[in-house]
Amino acid sequence: MSEDAKRHRGRPRKFDYEQALTGAMTTFWCRGIDGTSYDDLVDAMDMNRPSIYRAFGNKEAIYKLSLELFGKQVIEQVKALGDSERTLREDIDLFLEQGLDVYCEGVQPKGCFIACTAVADSIVHPSIKADLVQFIESIDECLESRFRKAQENGELSSDANCKLMAASVQGALHTLAVRARAGQDRKYLSELKRFYLEQWF
Repeated sequence: MSEDAKRHRGRPRKFDYEQALTGAMTTFWCRGIDGTSYDDLVDAMDMNRPSIYRAFGNKEAIYKLSLELFGKQVIEQVKALGDSERTLREDIDLFLEQGLDVYCEGVQPKGCFIACTAVADSIVHPSIKADLVQFIESIDECLESRFRKAQENGELSSDANCKLMAASVQGALHTLAVRARAGQDRKYLSELKRFYLEQWF
């Protein structure tokens, strides 16, 4: 054995925290918490069990961190709306289109982690339900902020209910996600997205 190998023998292997968590998120997203084994996580996170426990905790803790990662990614997308010269309609169209890009990806589309996986898992795992509600409300609030900005700019009527409009956009997003996971094709889902836009605007 080389001297270099001897020096590194017994040391814990370094890992990329975000990369490992993304691997876990993708696995949970497809299989749910009860359908995911520790062996699945070992493969997805490219870590051994002791290292997973030390860095992330138990399976439910990893799931909650995965849901948090997904929720933050969605919230970042919503917060980016309104940062350009796009109209409100163009921004909402972009947001839904970005959702479809994720939901329809792959041979077997995953849909949305929140709408297609976490909703079902929250029934059996109450601690997940609290996180789920938090992220749904946070996404609503970010969308509502974009609608209020349009209202202040005169792009949206002063009597428009921004709170309910925001909730309806997220509701449409979840509908698209469920339909994508069920196997409906992208062309049809794009048509449905356009229909929603016509109803709102």
